[in-house]
Amino acid sequence: MEAEGQRFSKKLTTFTKEADEVDHREAEVVPTGEPFPIDETVIGQDLPLLSNTEEVIVSHYLLQLRFCFRRKVVTGTVIYFIKPRNHDTVGNLKGTNINCLGSIIFDSCYINVTNASVLRYHELEHEQLENLHFPRELVNDKDNWFEVDPIDNNLSISQDKWSVKLSGSTSSPSWTCKFPTVVRIEYETLSETPSLHWRPTSSDIFNYDEAEILSKCVYTPASPINNRGLFPCQDAPTVMATWECFVIIPTPFVPLLTSDAPGMLIKSSNALDWYYFYTNHVMPISTFAIVIGVYPVAISNFVEPTEASEGNITQALIPVRLFSLNSTSINLQFPQIQHHIINVLSAAFKILGPHPFSRLDIVILPRCFHALGLANPYMIFLSPSVFTGDLDPLYLSRIPHEISHSWFGLSVGALDWSEEWLSEGFATFLEDVLYKEAILMSTIDVKTREEIKNKIGLKKCLRLYTLQNELENTDTNLQILVPEESENISGVLRTIKNGLVAEKQFTQVHYLKGYFFLEHLSSLVGQAKFLQFLKIYVHKFVGELVTSMEFLNFYTAQFPSLNINVKILNRDWLQNPKLVDMLANINILNELPFFNSDETSKLISRIFYSLQKQEHVQLADNLNSFQLILLFEKILKNRNSWFRSTRLENVRIKLKFVPSHHNPEVLHRWCELIVKFYITSWNCRKFNKAEIRYTDFLKKFLLQHPAMGVYLFGELMISEIAFLQEIACSVYQQQLNILDPETRHVLHSMLS
Repeated sequence: MEAEGQRFSKKLTTFTKEADEVDHREAEVVPTGEPFPIDETVIGQDLPLLSNTEEVIVSHYLLQLRFCFRRKVVTGTVIYFIKPRNHDTVGNLKGTNINCLGSIIFDSCYINVTNASVLRYHELEHEQLENLHFPRELVNDKDNWFEVDPIDNNLSISQDKWSVKLSGSTSSPSWTCKFPTVVRIEYETLSETPSLHWRPTSSDIFNYDEAEILSKCVYTPASPINNRGLFPCQDAPTVMATWECFVIIPTPFVPLLTSDAPGMLIKSSNALDWYYFYTNHVMPISTFAIVIGVYPVAISNFVEPTEASEGNITQALIPVRLFSLNSTSINLQFPQIQHHIINVLSAAFKILGPHPFSRLDIVILPRCFHALGLANPYMIFLSPSVFTGDLDPLYLSRIPHEISHSWFGLSVGALDWSEEWLSEGFATFLEDVLYKEAILMSTIDVKTREEIKNKIGLKKCLRLYTLQNELENTDTNLQILVPEESENISGVLRTIKNGLVAEKQFTQVHYLKGYFFLEHLSSLVGQAKFLQFLKIYVHKFVGELVTSMEFLNFYTAQFPSLNINVKILNRDWLQNPKLVDMLANINILNELPFFNSDETSKLISRIFYSLQKQEHVQLADNLNSFQLILLFEKILKNRNSWFRSTRLENVRIKLKFVPSHHNPEVLHRWCELIVKFYITSWNCRKFNKAEIRYTDFLKKFLLQHPAMGVYLFGELMISEIAFLQEIACSVYQQQLNILDPETRHVLHSMLS
């Protein structure tokens, strides 16, 4: 959602601050239609981490998940393979009395635990424990684990808002005498859990048959509460595990999951299919992801692996499968998509080294998906909005962004999730690098190379324009890229700073400020050397969790001649809520030549003044997406009364602007122009045909691009035009059942 909504961010902050100050009962009232209660369970400030990971850790999860689409619940059984936090070769605590363990606590919410039992106690040595869930090919033996009679079936279960605690009861063997190495929990999720989204797949997501099961899907949306609403777990970034999963679903649904290999159909019975998945990768359980649906488009291995030398690694390409829950979003563009993905994978291999994951599924979710993209191990979720109109720039940059997360965010993760820039800042930086490399793989044309250079300069310009506005209008707590050092007690991470702040989903500070910080570090040594450094960095820290200071120390160690003070870098860029002076003082729309865009600057100025004087606009070629966005931004910045009424229609005609030919980034600016400048008689409700067409366009954009429409809701509300506000409220009511809690909370605050 880069570069959108910058003028609205101040209003967003104002709305949400006011909402926090009013009584909770006032927040239960929606502007039109029936009241819709706002669930505040997942809305707040910091995300608590309550599992007692300082005492015990789960090394492996064995899951059985049965999905019921009619009730929108999961009936699950999880077997936890547990070991003491600090263990020797036989699983005994070092320097700690194993008998002191009072309970096992898991992070959990939106879950009803019905039974908990112990399958094995600590007589079993650690090596034997590892062998219980390896090798993977013994699938039937794994299935039998769910039917094993427990040794202790009388555990005490205590649940609160954020956790479930297991401990011995008076009728059970003494918990403190025997360390539980294998524990089984049976439970059922609540239908409203934010860890799962049960959604329609129809192209018309607001008019579908609720009883038609095959028109639905379910997926993990990377909720702020992660997977603790799907199964009880140790939801801390510092604890990593492997997992196996049996997925039980109705025929003909197909599950896709973060696993080393595609799902294995092991049996079918009573119109139910059983699939088996596994991963040997040790990762935080928050990276577990699943999507289940019936796919009109399913293309297996449309990217075939080929060998290329990279030391001893031959992994330039990995197997890629493509799935779409809506056939209309992909079919016409498939050849271009396939070609671009192949080039991006090859570029990533060349620049960053071996792919961390052995395969990739790309899944295009329904239009109600709340984001443009979401990277998971082995799997990427994309919004259909990415494939709307022209594919440049939204699509061509989204693919490299999500693919780069395989290295930054998934393979090398942040020790503290508050330091989100270590993932999103790096992925944003690699967008341009991989985009450029992928395009150049297809051409050696000098003109094309210059066009790429120009587009990257324009994109950098738009990023800074967005960041300047966000830093000016966003809450200070959301502008700092690293947490205060004193927030973690005794070295144990107990909260994720601002983890439950709903507005955080709509800010891009970690993306963009992190991007410009990396651009700065790159400029100090040159891009070629910096990219080589990044390859060394990911090789050094693969499979590990890092902090910002670790990254900075590694950078300065690689370039000692720079003589940089790490503490000053940290202070000026990461702990400073503002921008450094070199970026803060740039006037974007007047200094395009600074971004290698001198010709574009002259072109936009010429078109702007021709439009202002109502003169003929001479265009050798149609403007590209970046140029259109910058032109529209210049018009939006000019708030003089000259740009009213029919002049917007004249702009459309003179620029030969056809909305259906453009991507949502451009369309969002066009919607803003409609709201701010077009119709002078909104309140009179006397519309001509052109005006009706434009109001319909506003509604269509809000309904078809939920991942980008939240900012437009704000523009409609702050317009103070009653009819526009009615449009916002009406569309909000239509979307209630498909909005995630964070979006619903923010929109509700705007509209109340």
